[in-house]
Amino acid sequence: MSMPFEFNWLIVTNDHAVRHENNLFTLEQNGYHVYPIDTPINVSRKNDEKPFGVAVIQKIEWKNKNTYLLYELKAIDTVN
Repeated sequence: MSMPFEFNWLIVTNDHAVRHENNLFTLEQNGYHVYPIDTPINVSRKNDEKPFGVAVIQKIEWKNKNTYLLYELKAIDTVN
């Protein structure tokens, strides 16, 4: 049985990220995605927009054909 997945170097939130304490965020994505862990990567709201910040992914979980990310926003380039 195969498992389709995407390898990503950009977190695209589509405005669905949920903020928790400090600068920790969670994001649920459809499908299976692979990201670098413990490595700074860019964060963007939309796929065709300029990144607004840099984050470090702390945890990735695959469950029920979805990907769940826990990441810490380390830097913001723009103001909301």
